[in-house]
Amino acid sequence: MDNKDVKSTRKVINTQDYNWEKLEEEAENLKYGGDVLEVFNKPKPKKKKKKAKKPKKKRTQKEQKLFEARLRATVMIGMALVLVWLILILVPIFNVRNISISGNKIVTPQQVSELVGDVKGTNLFLVSKRSIKKKLKTIDYINEVKVDKKLIPPSIEITVTEHIPAAYLQVGSSYVVINSSLIVLDENSATDMEAIPCITGVKIKSATLGKPLQSEKEAIPEVISQILKISEENEILGYIISIDLSDLNNITFNYDNRITVNCGTAIDIDRKMRLFNETIHNENIAPDAVGTIDLSETGKAKYTP
Repeated sequence: MDNKDVKSTRKVINTQDYNWEKLEEEAENLKYGGDVLEVFNKPKPKKKKKKAKKPKKKRTQKEQKLFEARLRATVMIGMALVLVWLILILVPIFNVRNISISGNKIVTPQQVSELVGDVKGTNLFLVSKRSIKKKLKTIDYINEVKVDKKLIPPSIEITVTEHIPAAYLQVGSSYVVINSSLIVLDENSATDMEAIPCITGVKIKSATLGKPLQSEKEAIPEVISQILKISEENEILGYIISIDLSDLNNITFNYDNRITVNCGTAIDIDRKMRLFNETIHNENIAPDAVGTIDLSETGKAKYTP
């Protein structure tokens, strides 16, 4: 092939067809490693220098001696307290000698002794007041119990607050005693029945010691409670002989065996009982008056000799 033919096969390239700016940019990337180098060439963040911990200050010889003296004193005091405690619980001079009870009118000392009498002879410091309270609260007539320990002479003082019997009801051949909140206090007629009224005309559904009385008619317990509570507040409960609830539209009660009181229906029974109290203390009615008081009309009391 001659020179003429070679020249004819060569392709003529026009340098104006190249994008020289792009070529220069690619050349720069090849020269410096491009984007990869940029990442490695970024300045690393400076690490925060950790503050050096201050060395613990060593106790001086004087401080060390003071520390040891205090430690010895603490140990000696602790040992002394343990020794005193052992003496108190082991020496029989601190054993309980007497158990006294106050505030009781119905609960007998014998009942208390049966439950907590074993405390006698026990070291006073080992007696649990909580245990005594728990045992005595099993007596249905007891409402609250306070227990105090006396060192000289070693003794236990018990103060009780009793549930006050407010009325009794006949259940079969026996009687059930209740307070004004209808809590059943007694089933064996141990209470003095003459001091509280007898409630008649009530069919008992349930009468469990220590729990509220339940009747077959749901309205009756609320009526009984209102009559008893207002009578207690006005101190006339002891004069009421009997309360008849056989007909809730015609409630009656006997007052002091000389006045028959007709309350009518159970509506506004609380207001009627307060009105009755005002009426019997009215100067126009003699203290020994005998007759009937009609309260059936709310807000009015009519006395008939």
